[in-house]
Amino acid sequence: MLLNIQKLKIFFFRTLSQYLFLCVFTFLISFQICFADSFKDMIAYNLSRYPDMEAEDVYKLLYQGCMGPGHLGMNKKKFFDYLEEEADSMDADWGGDTVIVEDLAGEYVRVHLRPFLKAGGTIKELAEAWSRSTLTPGNAGQFFTTLDAWAIEDAGAYGLEKFKTEMDSLSRRAHKIGHPPAIHHSEKYREKYNPHYRVISWEESLKLLDVLELKAMDESGK
Repeated sequence: MLLNIQKLKIFFFRTLSQYLFLCVFTFLISFQICFADSFKDMIAYNLSRYPDMEAEDVYKLLYQGCMGPGHLGMNKKKFFDYLEEEADSMDADWGGDTVIVEDLAGEYVRVHLRPFLKAGGTIKELAEAWSRSTLTPGNAGQFFTTLDAWAIEDAGAYGLEKFKTEMDSLSRRAHKIGHPPAIHHSEKYREKYNPHYRVISWEESLKLLDVLELKAMDESGK
């Protein structure tokens, strides 16, 4: 049976080919997907969906959008075991994350575990996608350029006025270290939204969605 079409959120189609792909894809199968054409749109979307975000969570969006998943420093086997353990321990009925893929407005996306697994995805498929995604190096230059714009130049345009002091502090810390440091979500964010996701490349996410589409079509033919 085809997955139920609900709240497909599409903010921007990056290219005509992706637009045509998603038109056909949406007709056949429904996945809740957020696309953003810029970091500004990504921030607006996240502030709307996660209103209790704090500065660390905004920073983490930028970090993941520019640097990807390589900072975890795991091999594929360790990643698979850790992901399997997390999937077994999380509350499958928790309804907070209904979107499978959230665009990070760079080369990467977040894949939320609960809706991904519920749609027929597997830990192995996600681990393989993550492993291939780590082969592409992050873009530290883009990270620093955008972080400085947020923290110093144009916080208001990004809707980040309330985070200006914290973002400025995070920016100074990153410049002092000389590379983008990875940080955790804020405690408030973890308690409120109970996040379970993995960051993979945009390209790998499309492959995963292709696999889910085929599985749903298979299921509908039974």
